[in-house]
Amino acid sequence: MTGIDWTERASRSEIEYSKARGGVTVDYPEFTHIHNRFVPLAGDYNRAVRVRLGDFDSFDRVVRTLRQVHREHRLDPPDRLDVLPPSLDEVAWNEYLTPRGGRARTVLFFTAAALPGPMPEGFKFYVPSEKEYSRWYRRRVEASDWFDEEWFAAAMPLQLGFIRVFKPYWLLEDGQRVGWVYCANLGDYCRLFEVEIEENRRGRGLGTLLMQAARIEAEKLGASHVLLQADERLRAFYEQAGFTECTRNSVIRLGLPEGSH
Repeated sequence: MTGIDWTERASRSEIEYSKARGGVTVDYPEFTHIHNRFVPLAGDYNRAVRVRLGDFDSFDRVVRTLRQVHREHRLDPPDRLDVLPPSLDEVAWNEYLTPRGGRARTVLFFTAAALPGPMPEGFKFYVPSEKEYSRWYRRRVEASDWFDEEWFAAAMPLQLGFIRVFKPYWLLEDGQRVGWVYCANLGDYCRLFEVEIEENRRGRGLGTLLMQAARIEAEKLGASHVLLQADERLRAFYEQAGFTECTRNSVIRLGLPEGSH
């Protein structure tokens, strides 16, 4: 990983995710602003990324600027800031934010080198067609208690636009789907989202195999590494799968009332 700026790649991949969801980005001196008019249909949110903070005063200044942008353009309120790399630790942030209605958490990024080689016998890493994916996605969201036909009709075209960039890969065992991940090739690395194993297939090491499959696919796509984001509680799993922490960010939820600094 020598010479690779993972902080830059992590922030870029977050921007590419939002753009694939229909978000629009605008650069400001202290942050990049993302607004998505399709929230919540697109599974995205309004936020500022690449936020550069040195102290709490600079945080207040960024929040004021961000809210002014949203007022001027009549946008929905901003949801959060992604401070990358973190300027203060999680404890310090929450001591400052909690009385003001905000909250911070630390999110980690992990990376692993791409792998040459075939998949183990009996397994396949498979990209479904849009028709196959649409059927599967509908069944998946239909099972939720918030499913609504009108919502689905509006959301599905956005989801199809998203998977043209962040392609869905299914891990098949003897032709049966046992897990999935979304993957975008962003040049010298692939960004992974939503690493999942079917609930009735867990506990068999398939998560590690899914990560191996993603690394093999990255090598086929000409990438040198894969990159993903995860919480601290998943560190052991990803390290066991051959990943190492490469950078981190502070995610600050903006619960601050208008005018509070």
